[in-house]
Amino acid sequence: MQVCYVGRLEKVKGCEYLISALKRLKNVDYICDIYGDGSLLEKLKELAAGDDKIHFMGFSSEVRKVLPQYDVLVLPSLYEAFPLTIPEAMNAKVLLVCSNVGGIPYIIENQVNGYLFDMGNVEQLGTILERIAKNPKEQIQIIEQAYDDFKHSYTEEVMIKKTFGVLEEN
Repeated sequence: MQVCYVGRLEKVKGCEYLISALKRLKNVDYICDIYGDGSLLEKLKELAAGDDKIHFMGFSSEVRKVLPQYDVLVLPSLYEAFPLTIPEAMNAKVLLVCSNVGGIPYIIENQVNGYLFDMGNVEQLGTILERIAKNPKEQIQIIEQAYDDFKHSYTEEVMIKKTFGVLEEN
């Protein structure tokens, strides 16, 4: 299972929960690439020490190009409004596993177009990742639903129409 995280390496983004969940996995073959930079980089590297399956990739402005190589994108944030990585992952057909905070539950419906877990709940996140790794075919319908949601709600064309619709109402 190819897992990635994309975002700032700051407390509010919750990357330490992803690392902790991965380190608890037993009998799960995974690689996790962490894209981003921030004040917690060294602390997160210390937390990941000893796990050669977790790689720090640094900042990338080419997220859209790298996303398709992954099976799962994890967003373990403590707060989010509308993270742009969600529609980018949907478009790339990458399974989403996100914390149930802020605007995320308005975009992701648990086990319909992605997975939601309680903020900071390392055990719950680990259980979801284990389920995904052990049942990859089960995820196809969820990924396809997320892609359909992207096409109907989050393409550039759709977003422009929605924006002009709001402007015309006012």
